[in-house]
Amino acid sequence: MSIIQKIVEWGANRGIIQQKPDTNGFIANIVEELAELLEANKQDDWQGKVDAINDIMVFCMTELPKYKVDPERSLEETYKEINSRTGAWSDDHQKWMKLKTPEAKALWYTAVYEKHYHE
Repeated sequence: MSIIQKIVEWGANRGIIQQKPDTNGFIANIVEELAELLEANKQDDWQGKVDAINDIMVFCMTELPKYKVDPERSLEETYKEINSRTGAWSDDHQKWMKLKTPEAKALWYTAVYEKHYHE
C-alpha cells in the first residue's frame, strides 16, 4: 500500500473523506498551514517547515476523495501533464517556467481526471 493510499485510509477511518466537499473549509485549513510555514520560515525552523508542507499534502490527499477522485491516480495524470511541458528554471520568478510557444504547446498533455472519478 502506498503512502497516499495509507493517508486516504487514515482519512476514511476518521470520517474525513466521507464529508461533503467544503471549499471554504479546505482553503481555511491550507491557509492555516501556510501561516505555520511562514512562521517556521521566520524562525528558521526546518522541522516546522517540513511539518507544514506535509500537513498541506495530507489535506490535499484527503480532500480529493470527497470529489470521488483517487488521489494517486489523479496525481499520475498531473505528472503526465507537467512532464509533457518543456521549459527551464527561472531565478527571477523562483519557479520552473514552461515554454508557451506553439511548438511547445503542441506537445502538452492535458490531464483527464474524469477517468479517475468514482461514483
